Amino acid sequence: MKISKHDIIRTVGYIPVLLTFFLFFWSFYAFTVVYLFKVLPKLNINIGLSIALTVFYIPLFIVTVWSYYQSVFTRPLTPRMVWDSVKNNLSFLVRNPTATDLDISSEPLFNEQKVLEVDTLRLKHLQLMSEGEENFSFPMVTVKQNGERRYCKTCHFDKPDRSHHCSICGKCVLKMDHHCPWLNNCVGHHNYKYFLLFIFYTTLYTLYVFAASCPGVLNYFFGSGIVTLEEFQLLFLLIVSGLFSISLFGFSVIHILLVLKNKSTIEDLEYIRSKKFNIFDLGKRRNFREVFGEFGIYWFLPIPSTPGDGVNFPINAERYHLISQAQDN
Repeated sequence: MKISKHDIIRTVGYIPVLLTFFLFFWSFYAFTVVYLFKVLPKLNINIGLSIALTVFYIPLFIVTVWSYYQSVFTRPLTPRMVWDSVKNNLSFLVRNPTATDLDISSEPLFNEQKVLEVDTLRLKHLQLMSEGEENFSFPMVTVKQNGERRYCKTCHFDKPDRSHHCSICGKCVLKMDHHCPWLNNCVGHHNYKYFLLFIFYTTLYTLYVFAASCPGVLNYFFGSGIVTLEEFQLLFLLIVSGLFSISLFGFSVIHILLVLKNKSTIEDLEYIRSKKFNIFDLGKRRNFREVFGEFGIYWFLPIPSTPGDGVNFPINAERYHLISQAQDN
């Protein structure tokens, strides 16, 4: 059996993943067993405090590790994987042209919320195909700088809007954000929410561990004459949790801002260089729902709630109309 370069990279890439899981479960042992139920009693701290800290700690630990697991093992889909479902949707729109209540021939192209929904874009695609003005397999809004379709010469397949090819994974990824070595995975449309929850909950987790353990650990180390090797690891726990909380806080803020702008990391870099319109910006509330879905408990849990298939996305109709006018002129 032939082993490809990408198989080797993926196998070696699990080293950071195993290290991350080790750090999580080691921190669980150090914080609960060593700190809460060994060190705190030596400081004559009431056992009730240890129990209370554990009650808040356990759910936070579970949802953090759960989010990380989902980020690692939820594979982003490729354009080829979803092509059949897109074809079925287009066929449905052909049979049911009234599936959307928007008139695709109207000027300007927007509804009361000034948003062009996905079905409307796909109807527009079908109309252009019937008129011989478009030959793209996927309904696309974006094209290359020369006006040609976005086509991957490596995968030999069209690249839908916001898709990019990952050289590490060796495939195109729908709404690719970036490749994360700590996940050994690409972050894309189908696991971006899990990634956001992971960095958010890990920030809370490390802050909680640092804040809860700092007073007791420092008091114990400076007030106790003898410190065992098992207890000494608490100092390392304090340093690691403090450093990670600082770095992840900044990372979380960056990605929250990207969500509110409806941009991926790749798109943000592209827009900075080109200063072009972001036609996917639908307003902060709608942008947030484009990642997390409609309001509910699903927002806070690493379970599927992201709308859409990762191929087409609602767009800002006003900006789309401005771009269309500029091209016509």
